[in-house]
Amino acid sequence: MIGKYWKDWGPPKSVLARGNHWWKLYPELHNEPADIYVTKPKYNAFWGSDLEAVLRGLAVESLIFTGIMTDVCVQTTLVDAFHRDFNPIIAVDATCTATPYKKEALLMIESCYGRALTPCVYVPCVYCN
Repeated sequence: MIGKYWKDWGPPKSVLARGNHWWKLYPELHNEPADIYVTKPKYNAFWGSDLEAVLRGLAVESLIFTGIMTDVCVQTTLVDAFHRDFNPIIAVDATCTATPYKKEALLMIESCYGRALTPCVYVPCVYCN
């Protein structure tokens, strides 16, 4: 079933492979050398990564989700965050997808797993100056 969504890109492994243009971070994010980076090998950012250990080490309780592929990567990671006892929040207008299922995914997320914020509101960061 998932093959129909990847028909123009090849198998998922090629899209998620380290070093290709889909893997690189946007320079506009102003990444700093002290930032923490977690390699995400699959759609779910918790699977096969040290993301949970990093978040627990920082005493993180709530996660604000943004990103592309709302109904795939964002949703699978958000649902897993919920099951790991984090408080997941999705910033609705800071997500997008290439499939026609964003609205359904957002409704499911809000009704079952977390809160949905729209439009995005400023949330102060306790770790920022």
